[in-house]
Amino acid sequence: MSNYQFVRHTPPKKILRNLAIVVAVILAIVFIVPPVHGAIVGSLDERRARNEMLYDLDFITTVLAENFPYFPMIYRRTGNDIPMMLLEFREEVADRSRPVMTVDEFEGALQYLLLQGDARGHLSVNRGYASLRPTSSEDNLHTEIIEEGRIAFIGVNRMGVHGSRSGNSVMNTCRAIVDPFLQEIGGFEHLILDIRRNSGGIGGYFEQLIMRPLRHMFLQDLPVTYIHHFIRSGEYNESRTDELRSRASGSLFFSGIGELEELTEAGSDALLDALGFDYLPEYVLNDLMEMDFHFRQRFTLSLAHIQNPIPFDGRIWLLVDEWTASAAQQAALLARDIGFATLVGSTTRGIASFGFFVELPNTGIMVRYDPTYTLDRYGRPLEYGILPHYFNREGMDALETVLAMIAEMNEY
Repeated sequence: MSNYQFVRHTPPKKILRNLAIVVAVILAIVFIVPPVHGAIVGSLDERRARNEMLYDLDFITTVLAENFPYFPMIYRRTGNDIPMMLLEFREEVADRSRPVMTVDEFEGALQYLLLQGDARGHLSVNRGYASLRPTSSEDNLHTEIIEEGRIAFIGVNRMGVHGSRSGNSVMNTCRAIVDPFLQEIGGFEHLILDIRRNSGGIGGYFEQLIMRPLRHMFLQDLPVTYIHHFIRSGEYNESRTDELRSRASGSLFFSGIGELEELTEAGSDALLDALGFDYLPEYVLNDLMEMDFHFRQRFTLSLAHIQNPIPFDGRIWLLVDEWTASAAQQAALLARDIGFATLVGSTTRGIASFGFFVELPNTGIMVRYDPTYTLDRYGRPLEYGILPHYFNREGMDALETVLAMIAEMNEY
Protein backbone atom coordinates (compact mmCIF):
# COMPACT_ATOMS: atom_id res chain seq x y z
CA MET A 1 0.00 0.00 0.00
CA SER A 2 2.94 2.37 0.52
CA ASN A 3 3.22 2.67 -3.25
CA TYR A 4 -0.02 4.64 -3.25
CA GLN A 5 1.13 7.31 -0.80
CA PHE A 6 2.17 10.76 -1.93
CA VAL A 7 1.82 14.34 -0.79
CA ARG A 8 -1.80 15.38 -0.61
CA HIS A 9 -2.72 18.56 -2.47
CA THR A 10 -6.49 18.34 -2.15
CA PRO A 11 -8.17 21.75 -1.88
CA PRO A 12 -10.17 22.40 1.30
CA LYS A 13 -13.33 20.34 1.60
CA LYS A 14 -15.14 23.58 2.43
CA ILE A 15 -15.05 24.38 -1.28
CA LEU A 16 -17.21 21.33 -1.97
CA ARG A 17 -19.53 21.62 1.01
CA ASN A 18 -20.14 25.38 0.58
CA LEU A 19 -20.37 25.43 -3.19
CA ALA A 20 -24.14 24.96 -3.11
CA ILE A 21 -24.47 28.00 -0.84
CA VAL A 22 -22.37 30.10 -3.21
CA VAL A 23 -24.53 29.03 -6.13
CA ALA A 24 -27.72 29.88 -4.22
CA VAL A 25 -26.44 33.40 -3.54
CA ILE A 26 -25.50 33.85 -7.18
CA LEU A 27 -28.96 32.70 -8.27
CA ALA A 28 -30.55 35.23 -5.93
CA ILE A 29 -28.48 38.04 -7.41
CA VAL A 30 -29.28 37.03 -10.98
CA PHE A 31 -33.00 36.40 -10.65
CA ILE A 32 -34.08 38.68 -7.79
CA VAL A 33 -32.05 41.91 -8.15
CA PRO A 34 -33.44 43.84 -11.15
CA PRO A 35 -30.96 45.08 -13.76
CA VAL A 36 -30.19 48.80 -14.07
CA HIS A 37 -32.03 50.38 -17.03
CA GLY A 38 -29.69 51.07 -19.92
CA ALA A 39 -26.98 48.72 -18.69
CA ILE A 40 -28.37 45.67 -20.45
CA VAL A 41 -26.64 44.46 -23.59
CA GLY A 42 -28.71 42.44 -26.03
CA SER A 43 -32.38 41.70 -26.59
CA LEU A 44 -34.89 40.19 -24.19
CA ASP A 45 -34.48 36.82 -25.95
CA GLU A 46 -30.71 37.00 -25.47
CA ARG A 47 -31.11 37.82 -21.78
CA ARG A 48 -33.53 34.94 -21.37
CA ALA A 49 -31.13 32.55 -23.15
CA ARG A 50 -28.23 33.73 -21.00
CA ASN A 51 -30.20 33.31 -17.78
CA GLU A 52 -31.34 29.84 -18.82
CA MET A 53 -27.72 28.80 -19.36
CA LEU A 54 -26.73 30.33 -16.03
CA TYR A 55 -29.52 28.41 -14.32
CA ASP A 56 -28.37 25.16 -15.95
CA LEU A 57 -24.78 25.84 -14.97
CA ASP A 58 -25.76 26.56 -11.38
CA PHE A 59 -27.92 23.44 -11.39
CA ILE A 60 -25.15 21.06 -12.50
CA THR A 61 -22.58 22.79 -10.27
CA THR A 62 -24.83 22.18 -7.26
CA VAL A 63 -25.54 18.55 -8.25
CA LEU A 64 -21.85 17.78 -8.64
CA ALA A 65 -20.83 19.63 -5.46
CA GLU A 66 -23.31 17.62 -3.40
CA ASN A 67 -23.04 14.22 -5.07
CA PHE A 68 -19.82 13.67 -7.04
CA PRO A 69 -17.06 12.14 -4.85
CA TYR A 70 -14.02 12.57 -7.09
CA PHE A 71 -13.16 16.28 -7.12
CA PRO A 72 -10.34 15.77 -4.57
CA MET A 73 -9.01 12.82 -6.58
CA ILE A 74 -9.15 14.80 -9.83
CA TYR A 75 -7.20 17.59 -8.16
CA ARG A 76 -4.58 15.09 -6.95
CA ARG A 77 -4.23 13.48 -10.36
CA THR A 78 -4.50 16.51 -12.68
CA GLY A 79 -4.03 19.65 -10.58
CA ASN A 80 -7.35 20.94 -11.95
CA ASP A 81 -9.85 22.41 -9.48
CA ILE A 82 -13.09 21.68 -11.35
CA PRO A 83 -15.45 23.45 -8.86
CA MET A 84 -13.40 26.64 -9.17
CA MET A 85 -13.30 26.27 -12.95
CA LEU A 86 -17.11 25.98 -12.99
CA LEU A 87 -17.42 29.22 -11.04
CA GLU A 88 -15.01 30.96 -13.42
CA PHE A 89 -16.98 29.65 -16.39
CA ARG A 90 -20.12 31.04 -14.80
CA GLU A 91 -18.55 34.50 -14.72
CA GLU A 92 -17.80 34.16 -18.42
CA VAL A 93 -21.36 33.13 -19.26
CA ALA A 94 -22.80 35.95 -17.09
CA ASP A 95 -20.58 38.65 -18.65
CA ARG A 96 -23.04 40.78 -20.63
CA SER A 97 -20.27 42.43 -22.57
CA ARG A 98 -19.82 39.09 -24.36
CA PRO A 99 -22.22 37.75 -26.99
CA VAL A 100 -24.59 35.17 -25.55
CA MET A 101 -23.53 31.61 -26.39
CA THR A 102 -25.57 29.30 -28.54
CA VAL A 103 -26.62 26.06 -26.88
CA ASP A 104 -24.04 24.18 -28.97
CA GLU A 105 -21.30 26.59 -27.90
CA PHE A 106 -22.38 26.28 -24.26
CA GLU A 107 -22.39 22.48 -24.50
CA GLY A 108 -18.94 22.43 -26.13
CA ALA A 109 -17.48 24.78 -23.51
CA LEU A 110 -18.99 22.76 -20.66
CA GLN A 111 -17.67 19.52 -22.16
CA TYR A 112 -14.19 21.01 -22.49
CA LEU A 113 -14.27 22.13 -18.86
CA LEU A 114 -15.48 18.83 -17.45
CA LEU A 115 -12.93 16.88 -19.49
CA GLN A 116 -10.19 18.76 -17.64
CA GLY A 117 -10.91 16.06 -15.06
CA ASP A 118 -9.47 13.56 -17.58
CA ALA A 119 -12.86 11.78 -17.70
CA ARG A 120 -12.23 10.48 -14.17
CA GLY A 121 -15.43 9.31 -12.57
CA HIS A 122 -17.21 9.43 -15.96
CA LEU A 123 -17.39 13.21 -15.59
CA SER A 124 -18.43 14.48 -19.03
CA VAL A 125 -21.16 15.79 -21.24
CA ASN A 126 -22.81 12.67 -22.60
CA ARG A 127 -25.58 11.64 -24.95
CA GLY A 128 -27.02 9.16 -22.45
CA TYR A 129 -27.26 5.37 -22.67
CA ALA A 130 -27.61 5.44 -26.45
CA SER A 131 -23.95 6.44 -26.70
CA LEU A 132 -22.70 3.50 -24.65
CA ARG A 133 -23.08 0.60 -27.03
CA PRO A 134 -22.39 -0.43 -30.64
CA THR A 135 -25.15 -1.27 -33.07
CA SER A 136 -25.06 -5.06 -33.17
CA SER A 137 -23.63 -8.17 -31.57
CA GLU A 138 -21.80 -8.97 -34.83
CA ASP A 139 -19.97 -5.63 -34.70
CA ASN A 140 -19.19 -6.06 -31.02
CA LEU A 141 -17.85 -9.63 -30.91
CA HIS A 142 -14.99 -11.18 -32.84
CA THR A 143 -14.10 -14.87 -32.64
CA GLU A 144 -11.06 -16.44 -34.25
CA ILE A 145 -9.02 -19.64 -34.25
CA ILE A 146 -5.41 -18.50 -34.02
CA GLU A 147 -3.94 -22.00 -34.02
CA GLU A 148 -6.18 -24.94 -34.86
CA GLY A 149 -6.80 -27.22 -31.90
CA ARG A 150 -4.75 -25.05 -29.59
CA ILE A 151 -5.31 -21.24 -29.38
CA ALA A 152 -8.66 -19.45 -29.65
CA PHE A 153 -9.52 -15.74 -29.46
CA ILE A 154 -12.62 -13.70 -28.51
CA GLY A 155 -12.59 -9.91 -28.78
CA VAL A 156 -15.23 -7.79 -27.01
CA ASN A 157 -15.30 -4.17 -28.17
CA ARG A 158 -17.90 -2.84 -25.72
CA MET A 159 -19.73 -4.17 -22.68
CA GLY A 160 -23.11 -4.35 -24.31
CA VAL A 161 -24.85 -4.09 -27.68
CA HIS A 162 -27.85 -2.27 -29.13
CA GLY A 163 -30.81 -2.92 -26.85
CA SER A 164 -28.74 -4.50 -24.03
CA ARG A 165 -30.89 -2.89 -21.38
CA SER A 166 -34.11 -4.37 -22.75
CA GLY A 167 -33.77 -7.96 -21.55
CA ASN A 168 -32.43 -11.44 -22.20
CA SER A 169 -33.45 -11.52 -25.87
CA VAL A 170 -30.59 -9.21 -26.79
CA MET A 171 -28.09 -11.14 -24.68
CA ASN A 172 -29.23 -14.25 -26.52
CA THR A 173 -28.06 -12.74 -29.82
CA CYS A 174 -24.60 -12.40 -28.29
CA ARG A 175 -24.68 -15.91 -26.85
CA ALA A 176 -25.63 -17.21 -30.28
CA ILE A 177 -22.15 -16.10 -31.35
CA VAL A 178 -20.12 -16.98 -28.26
CA ASP A 179 -21.67 -20.24 -26.99
CA PRO A 180 -21.13 -22.28 -30.20
CA PHE A 181 -17.60 -20.97 -30.40
CA LEU A 182 -16.88 -22.05 -26.81
CA GLN A 183 -18.25 -25.49 -27.61
CA GLU A 184 -16.06 -25.65 -30.72
CA ILE A 185 -12.84 -24.93 -28.81
CA GLY A 186 -13.52 -27.45 -26.04
CA GLY A 187 -10.23 -29.28 -26.46
CA PHE A 188 -8.05 -26.19 -26.96
CA GLU A 189 -5.20 -25.32 -24.59
CA HIS A 190 -5.61 -21.53 -24.56
CA LEU A 191 -8.42 -18.97 -24.82
CA ILE A 192 -7.42 -15.33 -25.27
CA LEU A 193 -10.06 -12.74 -24.33
CA ASP A 194 -9.42 -9.21 -25.56
CA ILE A 195 -11.00 -6.17 -23.85
CA ARG A 196 -8.35 -3.64 -24.85
CA ARG A 197 -9.83 -0.26 -25.79
CA ASN A 198 -13.10 -1.43 -24.25
CA SER A 199 -14.34 1.66 -22.42
CA GLY A 200 -17.25 -0.10 -20.73
CA GLY A 201 -20.99 -0.08 -21.17
CA ILE A 202 -23.46 -2.28 -19.29
CA GLY A 203 -22.32 -3.80 -16.01
CA GLY A 204 -22.49 -7.60 -15.94
CA TYR A 205 -22.38 -8.08 -19.72
CA PHE A 206 -18.97 -9.78 -19.75
CA GLU A 207 -19.79 -11.85 -16.69
CA GLN A 208 -23.01 -13.15 -18.24
CA LEU A 209 -21.59 -13.70 -21.72
CA ILE A 210 -18.16 -15.19 -20.97
CA MET A 211 -17.60 -15.96 -17.31
CA ARG A 212 -20.80 -17.78 -16.39
CA PRO A 213 -20.60 -20.28 -19.28
CA LEU A 214 -17.03 -21.03 -18.14
CA ARG A 215 -17.81 -20.99 -14.41
CA HIS A 216 -16.21 -24.40 -13.92
CA MET A 217 -12.90 -22.54 -14.45
CA PHE A 218 -13.26 -20.48 -11.26
CA LEU A 219 -10.63 -21.15 -8.62
CA GLN A 220 -12.69 -20.26 -5.54
CA ASP A 221 -16.17 -20.55 -4.15
CA LEU A 222 -18.51 -17.64 -4.67
CA PRO A 223 -19.96 -15.16 -3.71
CA VAL A 224 -16.98 -12.85 -3.50
CA THR A 225 -16.74 -9.14 -2.74
CA TYR A 226 -14.73 -7.38 -5.40
CA ILE A 227 -15.62 -3.68 -5.12
CA HIS A 228 -16.33 -1.45 -2.13
CA HIS A 229 -18.60 1.50 -2.96
CA PHE A 230 -18.92 4.66 -0.89
CA ILE A 231 -21.60 7.21 -1.73
CA ARG A 232 -22.35 10.77 -0.68
CA SER A 233 -25.92 11.51 0.31
CA GLY A 234 -26.58 14.48 -1.92
CA GLU A 235 -30.17 15.04 -2.98
CA TYR A 236 -29.60 13.78 -6.52
CA ASN A 237 -27.90 10.58 -5.33
CA GLU A 238 -30.56 10.04 -2.67
CA SER A 239 -33.35 10.23 -5.24
CA ARG A 240 -31.78 7.36 -7.16
CA THR A 241 -30.35 5.11 -4.47
CA ASP A 242 -33.35 4.21 -2.29
CA GLU A 243 -33.62 0.84 -4.02
CA LEU A 244 -29.87 0.32 -3.78
CA ARG A 245 -29.93 1.05 -0.06
CA SER A 246 -32.66 -1.51 0.55
CA ARG A 247 -30.93 -4.13 -1.59
CA ALA A 248 -27.64 -3.50 0.20
CA SER A 249 -29.15 -4.66 3.47
CA GLY A 250 -29.61 -8.27 2.44
CA SER A 251 -28.77 -9.06 -1.16
CA LEU A 252 -26.10 -11.51 -2.25
CA PHE A 253 -25.03 -8.97 -4.85
CA PHE A 254 -24.93 -5.93 -2.56
CA SER A 255 -24.18 -5.88 1.13
CA GLY A 256 -22.23 -3.63 3.43
CA ILE A 257 -22.10 -1.40 6.46
CA GLY A 258 -24.82 0.98 5.35
CA GLU A 259 -24.89 4.38 7.01
CA LEU A 260 -21.44 5.73 7.90
CA GLU A 261 -22.28 8.78 10.00
CA GLU A 262 -21.51 7.26 13.38
CA LEU A 263 -18.28 5.70 12.10
CA THR A 264 -16.97 8.85 10.43
CA GLU A 265 -17.81 10.86 13.54
CA ALA A 266 -15.90 8.30 15.63
CA GLY A 267 -12.81 8.70 13.45
CA SER A 268 -10.72 6.81 10.92
CA ASP A 269 -9.82 3.91 13.24
CA ALA A 270 -13.48 3.05 13.74
CA LEU A 271 -14.06 3.18 10.00
CA LEU A 272 -11.07 0.92 9.30
CA ASP A 273 -12.26 -1.64 11.85
CA ALA A 274 -15.75 -1.73 10.41
CA LEU A 275 -14.44 -2.19 6.87
CA GLY A 276 -11.99 -4.89 7.95
CA PHE A 277 -8.89 -3.08 6.61
CA ASP A 278 -5.69 -2.81 8.60
CA TYR A 279 -4.52 0.28 6.77
CA LEU A 280 -5.57 2.83 4.17
CA PRO A 281 -3.47 5.76 2.90
CA GLU A 282 -4.26 9.06 4.58
CA TYR A 283 -5.64 10.65 1.43
CA VAL A 284 -8.06 7.73 0.96
CA LEU A 285 -9.21 7.98 4.58
CA ASN A 286 -9.74 11.72 4.13
CA ASP A 287 -11.90 11.02 1.08
CA LEU A 288 -13.89 8.32 2.90
CA MET A 289 -14.62 10.63 5.83
CA GLU A 290 -16.71 12.69 3.39
CA MET A 291 -18.88 9.70 2.45
CA ASP A 292 -22.25 8.78 3.95
CA PHE A 293 -23.11 5.23 2.88
CA HIS A 294 -21.18 2.02 2.08
CA PHE A 295 -22.01 -1.16 0.19
CA ARG A 296 -20.03 -4.05 -1.25
CA GLN A 297 -20.49 -5.23 -4.81
CA ARG A 298 -20.37 -9.02 -4.95
CA PHE A 299 -20.35 -11.69 -7.61
CA THR A 300 -22.34 -14.76 -6.69
CA LEU A 301 -22.76 -18.07 -8.47
CA SER A 302 -23.55 -21.60 -7.38
CA LEU A 303 -20.75 -23.97 -8.36
CA ALA A 304 -22.27 -27.03 -6.70
CA HIS A 305 -24.50 -28.12 -9.57
CA ILE A 306 -23.04 -27.20 -12.95
CA GLN A 307 -25.13 -28.67 -15.73
CA ASN A 308 -23.85 -29.05 -19.29
CA PRO A 309 -20.54 -27.25 -18.72
CA ILE A 310 -18.59 -25.92 -21.68
CA PRO A 311 -15.88 -28.54 -22.33
CA PHE A 312 -13.03 -25.98 -22.44
CA ASP A 313 -10.48 -26.68 -19.73
CA GLY A 314 -7.43 -24.74 -20.92
CA ARG A 315 -5.81 -21.54 -19.75
CA ILE A 316 -7.64 -18.20 -20.07
CA TRP A 317 -5.79 -14.97 -20.85
CA LEU A 318 -7.36 -11.50 -20.61
CA LEU A 319 -5.82 -8.63 -22.58
CA VAL A 320 -6.17 -5.15 -21.02
CA ASP A 321 -4.73 -1.69 -21.64
CA GLU A 322 -4.94 1.93 -20.50
CA TRP A 323 -8.29 2.33 -22.29
CA THR A 324 -9.95 -0.58 -20.46
CA ALA A 325 -12.39 1.28 -18.22
CA SER A 326 -15.71 1.37 -16.40
CA ALA A 327 -17.66 -1.92 -16.82
CA ALA A 328 -14.68 -3.42 -18.68
CA GLN A 329 -12.41 -2.66 -15.74
CA GLN A 330 -14.96 -4.20 -13.37
CA ALA A 331 -14.84 -7.37 -15.46
CA ALA A 332 -11.02 -7.37 -15.39
CA LEU A 333 -11.01 -6.83 -11.64
CA LEU A 334 -13.40 -9.73 -11.06
CA ALA A 335 -11.53 -12.04 -13.45
CA ARG A 336 -8.30 -11.31 -11.60
CA ASP A 337 -9.69 -11.65 -8.10
CA ILE A 338 -11.42 -14.99 -8.59
CA GLY A 339 -8.54 -16.50 -10.56
CA PHE A 340 -10.57 -16.76 -13.76
CA ALA A 341 -7.91 -15.35 -16.10
CA THR A 342 -4.30 -14.21 -16.35
CA LEU A 343 -4.22 -10.49 -17.18
CA VAL A 344 -1.70 -9.28 -19.78
CA GLY A 345 -1.09 -5.80 -21.15
CA SER A 346 -0.87 -2.47 -19.34
CA THR A 347 -2.53 -0.85 -16.33
CA THR A 348 -6.22 -0.16 -16.90
CA ARG A 349 -7.88 3.23 -16.97
CA GLY A 350 -8.98 3.53 -13.34
CA ILE A 351 -12.25 3.75 -11.35
CA ALA A 352 -14.82 0.98 -11.63
CA SER A 353 -18.10 2.62 -10.76
CA PHE A 354 -21.29 3.27 -12.70
CA GLY A 355 -22.59 6.52 -14.12
CA PHE A 356 -25.62 8.62 -13.30
CA PHE A 357 -27.03 10.89 -16.00
CA VAL A 358 -28.30 14.39 -15.25
CA GLU A 359 -30.33 16.34 -17.80
CA LEU A 360 -29.96 20.10 -17.51
CA PRO A 361 -33.48 21.57 -17.26
CA ASN A 362 -33.28 24.35 -19.87
CA THR A 363 -30.76 23.29 -22.50
CA GLY A 364 -31.41 19.53 -22.25
CA ILE A 365 -27.67 18.86 -22.13
CA MET A 366 -26.84 15.53 -20.48
CA VAL A 367 -24.00 15.29 -17.94
CA ARG A 368 -22.68 12.01 -16.58
CA TYR A 369 -20.94 11.44 -13.26
CA ASP A 370 -20.08 8.52 -10.97
CA PRO A 371 -21.95 8.62 -7.67
CA THR A 372 -19.66 6.19 -5.80
CA TYR A 373 -16.08 6.23 -4.62
CA THR A 374 -14.54 2.79 -5.12
CA LEU A 375 -11.91 0.56 -3.52
CA ASP A 376 -11.04 -3.01 -4.44
CA ARG A 377 -11.53 -5.91 -2.04
CA TYR A 378 -8.16 -5.20 -0.40
CA GLY A 379 -8.82 -1.49 0.08
CA ARG A 380 -6.75 -0.29 -2.87
CA PRO A 381 -8.20 2.79 -4.57
CA LEU A 382 -9.38 1.95 -8.07
CA GLU A 383 -8.45 5.39 -9.35
CA TYR A 384 -5.06 3.84 -10.18
CA GLY A 385 -6.42 1.11 -12.42
CA ILE A 386 -5.66 -2.59 -12.30
CA LEU A 387 -2.18 -4.01 -12.76
CA PRO A 388 -1.95 -6.96 -15.14
CA HIS A 389 -0.14 -10.11 -14.09
CA TYR A 390 2.24 -9.58 -17.01
CA PHE A 391 3.08 -6.31 -18.74
CA ASN A 392 3.64 -6.08 -22.49
CA ARG A 393 7.08 -7.16 -23.55
CA GLU A 394 9.28 -4.54 -25.13
CA GLY A 395 8.26 -3.92 -28.72
CA MET A 396 5.16 -6.15 -28.40
CA ASP A 397 1.50 -5.50 -27.82
CA ALA A 398 -0.54 -7.64 -25.42
CA LEU A 399 -1.57 -10.25 -27.97
CA GLU A 400 2.00 -10.66 -29.22
CA THR A 401 3.18 -10.95 -25.63
CA VAL A 402 0.71 -13.75 -24.84
CA LEU A 403 1.55 -15.65 -28.01
CA ALA A 404 5.26 -15.39 -27.17
CA MET A 405 4.58 -16.69 -23.66
CA ILE A 406 2.56 -19.61 -25.04
CA ALA A 407 5.32 -20.45 -27.51
CA GLU A 408 7.84 -20.52 -24.66
CA MET A 409 5.59 -22.86 -22.66
CA ASN A 410 5.87 -25.34 -25.52
CA GLU A 411 9.64 -25.38 -25.21
CA TYR A 412 9.55 -27.03 -21.81
